Amino acid sequence: VLRRMDAYVPVTSNFKKMLISRHFNPNRIYTIHNGMDFKKDIKIYTRKFLCDKFNIPYDENLIFVGILARLYPVKSIDTLIEAAKKIKEKNRNIKFLIGGEGEDFKKLESMVKKYDLTDTVYFLGWLKDPYELMSVIDISVLTSISEGLPYSLLEGAMFRKATISTAVGGIPDLIKHNVNGYLLKPKDVDFLVRYILDLSTD
Repeated sequence: VLRRMDAYVPVTSNFKKMLISRHFNPNRIYTIHNGMDFKKDIKIYTRKFLCDKFNIPYDENLIFVGILARLYPVKSIDTLIEAAKKIKEKNRNIKFLIGGEGEDFKKLESMVKKYDLTDTVYFLGWLKDPYELMSVIDISVLTSISEGLPYSLLEGAMFRKATISTAVGGIPDLIKHNVNGYLLKPKDVDFLVRYILDLSTD
């Protein structure tokens, strides 16, 4: 079916390269990144509101690390939980908020209990308004093994959140390492820990 189309609009430069590698005509491929209107009115939630809603102990000195994603293997949320285990040993003021639902929930919940992280990692479930999470976190994280150009990073940018993400799909089109965010390889728990600790102090 793709061969019959007149033009192609991939959302990342990686997708464009993939099409060219499969001998599609590069003169008929036009990359247009996913985008958001940063001028639209957005609802701002308070940290107290979120903590009350999800029974999270409120403390203005806490650092919130957040991820908004489907709880599926490709999102590699277990990488974040492994990082949380190491971070708790170094800084108990850093808390992790995970928004989303999916088939990995039971597995991830078991990891949290096994690592004694029930006071550190909080599952928020599906959020009708993703800005409930994005407006209160300090650090936006994405741990995916594979991606296109995810809206969650754009939402984090809309709220001017510090960002850490795996360097997959079109994400390097958006984030330049050590310039406007941190990039790491998928499953790299040690670097994720390092970057979260670094941002938590600045």
